Amino acid sequence: FFSNAFRIDSVYSRITKTGTSDYSGNEFTISSILTGQYASIGFAVKLPSTITRDYTMQVATDTTGTPALSTIQGEDKLKLPWRGTIGLALNPKEHLTIGLEYEFRPYESVQYVDSDGNETSPWLSASLFHIGAEYRIASWLALRGGMRKQAEVFEPEGNQIIGEPVTYSVYSAGIGMFLSGLHLDVT
Repeated sequence: FFSNAFRIDSVYSRITKTGTSDYSGNEFTISSILTGQYASIGFAVKLPSTITRDYTMQVATDTTGTPALSTIQGEDKLKLPWRGTIGLALNPKEHLTIGLEYEFRPYESVQYVDSDGNETSPWLSASLFHIGAEYRIASWLALRGGMRKQAEVFEPEGNQIIGEPVTYSVYSAGIGMFLSGLHLDVT
């Protein structure tokens, strides 16, 4: 109440931006899996692609007590490089499956092209490793657990290791139940 009711709000230097964006682009993935009795290996490769954004923005300014309205239109692009994942599933025992996965995300090669044609590479690359296991206690019940590395595409402010993205580990545990065609997974 006090911060809103008793302050004097200046109209100088007030800028309001509103607008819309329309995105377009296609992404294609090539994948395959080779399955054997005790092991399976698979891969998925995402082909290079471009995402285009057409935008329109209204900018309302009031810097001297006289409002002005202008419209900005433009197009920017995001050019994504090759990306991929390779995985291996092992069945050392009848009721045990172990999965390993490596994900390659070369986002340092991403090119952002603004509406003036200026290119920048705003993100960082990461390579991630995932591991998981499933043990079938009975035909209707499975226990699962795993660990995966996760990475964001940016570097934290004040990062001591320059060029390293934000990373963290995720641990999970869960059960799977299979009853009369119904699958219930709880993690």
